[in-house]
Formats: sequence, structure tokens, C-alpha cells
Amino acid sequence: MKKAVHAKNLAFGREFYKKFREGDLDGLRESIDKDIVITIPGKSDISGTYKGFAGFQEFREKVMATVGDRYKLDVTDMAADDQGVFAEEFIRMNHPWNSKVEPVDVTLYYTIRNGKIVKMEDVPEDTHYWESSFTKPKK
Repeated sequence: MKKAVHAKNLAFGREFYKKFREGDLDGLRESIDKDIVITIPGKSDISGTYKGFAGFQEFREKVMATVGDRYKLDVTDMAADDQGVFAEEFIRMNHPWNSKVEPVDVTLYYTIRNGKIVKMEDVPEDTHYWESSFTKPKK
């Protein structure tokens, strides 16, 4: 399969995830446009539209509230075009309500303008499974 390649955006995506892995909050802030729009589909505890860097932080906090003490995110593939970058994420995590580590696959598309991410779209591989992975069960 031939992949779309835009070297500058691909390098940007790799650098963004490096900052993410290293916990470089200042570096992430520099990579994200002040008016970023983050769209997380579905009806999970993390679903919604988030805006600005504060929205990015709120999204990350909601994600971390749904995962337990075992969380690992790997980017398994990346492709870029002249508008942005696709990232395939393979996540393994447990939950505060379930100690079993389970996998979750998701694709993200980051729209890049003027060297900053202006839009982040989450595209789960299996929406029903993904929603259940990020939603605390009702009692």
C-alpha cells in the first residue's frame, strides 16, 4: 500500500508525540494553536468538543481519569499529507473499575496550519468498544 507522505508534517507529527511521551507541556503548547478544536466522537466519558489549550488539557485529564495504573500508548504508524498527519495509536490500559489490561486502537488526524495543530479528530477503529473503554460502568 502506498502511503501519503509530506515530510514536513510527518516530522511535525513525530516531534509532537515525542513531546507527549516526554511530558513536555511547554513543547506541546508550542505545537498547538491557541484556537485548536478537538473532536472526540460518541457518548463516552471523554466524548465532546474541546477548544484551546485548556480544552486539550481538559481532554487529557478526562482520559487519565478513565485509565488505571497501567497505561501505554504507542504510535504504530503515521502518514502525512499537505494538510496534516494521521497517527495510528495502539493503547493498552486498565481502569479504576477493572484491573484487566485491554487494547484499544484509534486513528487521529491532526490538521496543521502555520506549524501548529488547529484541529484534532479522534477516529476509533471500533466505536462501541472504544466508548466502553472510556466510560465508567453504571452501577
